[in-house]
This record gives sequence, C-alpha cells and structure tokens, in this order.
Amino acid sequence: MVAAYLSGDTVNDLAQRFGVHRTTVMAHLTRRETTRPEASTTVKWDDETFCAAALLYAGGASLSQVGARFGVHASTVANRLHHAGVQIRPRRGWA
Repeated sequence: MVAAYLSGDTVNDLAQRFGVHRTTVMAHLTRRETTRPEASTTVKWDDETFCAAALLYAGGASLSQVGARFGVHASTVANRLHHAGVQIRPRRGWA
C-alpha cells in the first residue's frame, strides 16, 4: 500500500483496491510515517474549472459526481465551493 501510494496512487484509489474506507488507508500510511506527496501533485482548479464545477453542482450534480468529474474527493469539492461562498446542500436524507 505504501509503495503504491508513493508511486502516485491516491488514497481513494487504494481504498477501492483494498476494499477499505479512505480513512483506514490514511491510518495505515500515518502509522508507517509515510510522507504525503508534495503539494504540487494536488489537483488545482483554475477559475474556469471552478466555474464548471460550481455550475455542475448548481445544476443538481452531487458533490461525489462533481468530484469524480474533476478527480478529487467529494469533501474537497465541498470545501472549495464552501470557501467560495457556495451554499452546500444537505445530504439526501439529512435534514
């Protein structure tokens, strides 16, 4: 798992491959003192990408769907939209 992570696999990729939750992967990596990839590997959004993501979300796409489209986790989408002032819808069944 550590070798795959260091070679570029994401936490989500590893969670899916090993059939565990992403936090389990993070716990294993933390216990083995695996350093995170440099920030340069983080998916960055330019204004055009952010606008496209915001439009998809405003059009009814879920955070997961938007995340899948742009290669990031749903929580990352939520954080980026929230920080830009976009109101995040409650999860279905959560009111």
